Amino acid sequence: MAWASPPRTFECLFCGWSHTVPHPISDCRIEGLDHFRSCPDCSCAVTHRDATFLEIAKARLVAWKRRRNEAKS
Repeated sequence: MAWASPPRTFECLFCGWSHTVPHPISDCRIEGLDHFRSCPDCSCAVTHRDATFLEIAKARLVAWKRRRNEAKS
């Protein structure tokens, strides 16, 4: 049985880039969409950790605004 992965925050220690994945898109991870091995800005290795409540809320708000703007156009 597969379990959903917890919300994760990926961070680059070199340039400061970060991205929070609030929920899994599917039962498998997709490189560059909901899982990162390297930073998209500087190509350095990234670390990951469990996301905090505020990071999850911010990521969901940003995704909601993006979907809302796409629906208007």
